[in-house]
Amino acid sequence: MARTWAPEGQSPVLQYSFNWKQISAIAGLTFWRFYFRFFPGTIRAPQLVEFLQGLRTQLRGRRPLIIWDGLNTHKSRLVRNWLEAQQGDVQIEFLPPYAPELNPVEQIWNYLKNREIANLCASCITEVGDLARRRLRSMQRRPNLLRSFWQQAEIGVLTLPWTYTRLIRRRGARTPGGCRGGWPAIDWHTRPLQRAQRRRTRRA
Repeated sequence: MARTWAPEGQSPVLQYSFNWKQISAIAGLTFWRFYFRFFPGTIRAPQLVEFLQGLRTQLRGRRPLIIWDGLNTHKSRLVRNWLEAQQGDVQIEFLPPYAPELNPVEQIWNYLKNREIANLCASCITEVGDLARRRLRSMQRRPNLLRSFWQQAEIGVLTLPWTYTRLIRRRGARTPGGCRGGWPAIDWHTRPLQRAQRRRTRRA
């Protein structure tokens, strides 16, 4: 429950009862927008592959670099097989263990739960999913908010690719191939930002 109000001396109480099935959400964040999808129940390897396929469609054939944590689902055989089938068009980096503060997607969920749907007393799981989708779509249209997610993840937006690589190497995280450091953390969407940064440096 987030901050609310009540008569002086009376603690606020939210009363509701439910017997819900589970609904899960997955999201991916770029510098300019994020993508999300809801699934009934738990997200396992098939649902993750479905999300990755949809993400590739949304990115219109561009070659993403995906940075995620070491969740077992991320390392499952089905996901590995799908990645291998992409023939290098999708590259993976793993965050260091026990470092959720480096994952900007965590900020999406924190903001959604603590600001957008705080104090919600829904009558059914469908109502929760519908409201969460509407609020996430609203968040997608707020570039300053997306920028803050990167900033709160302790990663500078313009220097993020190199910073991530340094953090991964310094903390000893491993890539799927077993090499420390792995691929350079450069993606298609970082290059225009890097060019803009170089132009500003020359002008200075």
